[in-house]
Amino acid sequence: MAFPNENGGYYNNHYTADEAELVDKAKRVHRGSTASAQRALKTAERTRELAANTLGELESQGQKLDRIDADLHEIDQDVDESKSVLSYMRRCCMCFLCSCCCDGDRDVVRDNTRKQRVKGRNQARAQETEMYAKANEARKTESSTGAVAAHAPVNEEAARNELLEKPGRVNIEERRRQRQAARNPAYRIGENLADEDKEEIHAETEKQEEAFDQIGTALGDLKQMSHAMNDELKRQEHVLDAVTDHTDRTGYEIQHVSAQARKDFKVRPKPASSGGMKRQALRAATRFV
Repeated sequence: MAFPNENGGYYNNHYTADEAELVDKAKRVHRGSTASAQRALKTAERTRELAANTLGELESQGQKLDRIDADLHEIDQDVDESKSVLSYMRRCCMCFLCSCCCDGDRDVVRDNTRKQRVKGRNQARAQETEMYAKANEARKTESSTGAVAAHAPVNEEAARNELLEKPGRVNIEERRRQRQAARNPAYRIGENLADEDKEEIHAETEKQEEAFDQIGTALGDLKQMSHAMNDELKRQEHVLDAVTDHTDRTGYEIQHVSAQARKDFKVRPKPASSGGMKRQALRAATRFV
């Protein structure tokens, strides 16, 4: 006697009605498990993509913080140059603006032109961008290699045999099978499945294992990226603290230089223009005529 299945066909006639129902249920369960595994794989892949984008944004943020720190050092150089110019002007000509003191103190070792510093800054930024690109590429390669190593294939048969060789384990497993077989006829037909049923169930099982392997790889990548995010956040925390302290010091220096400049220029005598000096000389000359 043949039994209809859910696809409109019939099972082999050596199945009983209960066995046919169990086989049909087993196929449905395997197909459902495959669909669940594929959904989980899609979720893992989306999560990995989001993690990669997040890590990229963190690295871009860290690069901007490094640039801010470099710009603060540039500001320090400008402040030092301003202090040097003001000091030289105050010492040599009491803040009268003349051509002899507009270049600042020539004894101070520094760049004479701002163009050189800007050029050096651009070169440093280009090298920094290249360094970040190489580090990002190395991180991706390391993450991929680590994920493959972490999810290398395992000899399941050897692991199963090792487990079953433990004292008392075989008897426990055998007794469990006997109890299950007494209650469930599915254990009695496991070895007597038709070839087409075995192939269908085996195909679903292979799909599940492939999805699980890909999920394991994605989880390994997520683990690597989480460590990279943690390291980057810790590094940026130190950079932020340093930038905050540096900003406070630089702000204080700028305020000090600005206040000193206002003080010096406030007491500076107002120089007479060339036209005013000529008029004063003319009045003095005509006074005795």
